[in-house]
Amino acid sequence: MGGTFLDRADAAAHAEEIAEVSRIEAGDDDVLRKILRDFESAGIPATTEQLREKMRALLFDVAAKQLDAESKTGRL
Repeated sequence: MGGTFLDRADAAAHAEEIAEVSRIEAGDDDVLRKILRDFESAGIPATTEQLREKMRALLFDVAAKQLDAESKTGRL
């Protein structure tokens, strides 16, 4: 999994679509199905496991950055 298949304007619209899909049901399964369909349509090979791992890694990175920022401001 790598590269991009959307330009900046398309990416913003795609993010809105994913946000809307995420409101349909609890958990990440609806979002994963949407992204898998989009990747398939674009000819990008990906598995559910690959996407879950990428989502975990991104969430971990965001959480680590937030904790680091909060520790620097004394808000922890």
